[in-house]
Amino acid sequence: MAPPDPLPTRPTQPSKQVASGQVVLEQMAPRQMVPGQLAPQQVTTRQVTTRQVKAILNPSNLPHLDLAANPYLGCTHGCIYCYARYMQRQSSARGPWGSFVEVKDWPGLTVAHDARRLNGKRIILGSATDPYLPEEVEFNRTRQLLTQLRAIDQHCRGVTPQLHLDDIVAAKMAPTPVQGSLLTDLEAEGAAEGAAEGAVSVPVPEAAREAQGLNLTLITKSDLILRDLELLAQFAQLRVVFSINTLDEQLKAQLDRAPSIARRLTALQRCHEAGLATSCFIAPIMPGLTDVAAIIHAVRPWCDQIWLDRLNLSPCCKEPVLQYIATQHPHLTPLYHAIYDEHDEHFWHELDRYLRQIATACGLDYQRMLPYTPPHATAPPNATIAPSQAQLGMPLLVNLG
Repeated sequence: MAPPDPLPTRPTQPSKQVASGQVVLEQMAPRQMVPGQLAPQQVTTRQVTTRQVKAILNPSNLPHLDLAANPYLGCTHGCIYCYARYMQRQSSARGPWGSFVEVKDWPGLTVAHDARRLNGKRIILGSATDPYLPEEVEFNRTRQLLTQLRAIDQHCRGVTPQLHLDDIVAAKMAPTPVQGSLLTDLEAEGAAEGAAEGAVSVPVPEAAREAQGLNLTLITKSDLILRDLELLAQFAQLRVVFSINTLDEQLKAQLDRAPSIARRLTALQRCHEAGLATSCFIAPIMPGLTDVAAIIHAVRPWCDQIWLDRLNLSPCCKEPVLQYIATQHPHLTPLYHAIYDEHDEHFWHELDRYLRQIATACGLDYQRMLPYTPPHATAPPNATIAPSQAQLGMPLLVNLG
């Protein structure tokens, strides 16, 4: 594995204040591409504003999931497959998706006002926007939220506040609720547009539902989460989920501006070694590009669950993804046409069959969370996935989509 890039600096500085409505334009690093290739949406500046919200925790309509929190609106990762692009309609920002972030301000959560209603709730951070964007280094909104939730969690569990990392024995939690593409787990402002995609969740045992305190899940692509490692370790029921859909750094650079795969793998390892419950979310699985077996093999020492989800092309992201495939991987155009225009499920059937073979051979508990529609009679070109050799040791392999 390549040495990780250095972590962002200023890890615990006070939250940066920007006057409401103020716009800050700053230079952004251009998307790294293979020589001769152009990014689908090259962005060189970012627009940062503030947004006052009535509540940071919003109800979720997903089974086994109560609340969702996104301290930021918009995202400078600029993933070409992002399903949350439509939320730009909820923003006053102008410019391409990936060029702006709205920093949220909300009434603070307190033990006196929120402990009773939040006790036992299942909360997810990062359903619509990565909670550890580069802007978090400056504005600390995610750390601010975690600090508020920690006080409530410890009060509900009767724990003395401010315990040190070495004093914590991290409890491995039951499978944490997630959904197929996280489309329906957006905030109240945009939930109606996202609900059409449907949702699935990993079942939570009855004992976990009755547990006191908060049940927290964080989904991220950033190693900035390591800044808050000691804070995260003070939650008894917490899972850290790293999103990885390729090990190819050049391919990754074409798809997003998030931290490198090497940095994510290093952060996953450190979180696991610190005793946190960890998962790798292989999503979205891009047909013909995502090597699922290779990713499973790479992450297997450092997490107890692996989640998988197919690439879901909602109207807001279908055009940029298909344009990217046509220009950068034209040999895959027939496959994507069959899957996303003709709705042929054969590729996903083959993937499901392949994953079951891996699980059986390696003693994994394979869970399929959504039934397939009947496959078409004619298979699309290049639809069959050739199995590769992978020595796995994961107790749970969850296919969400």
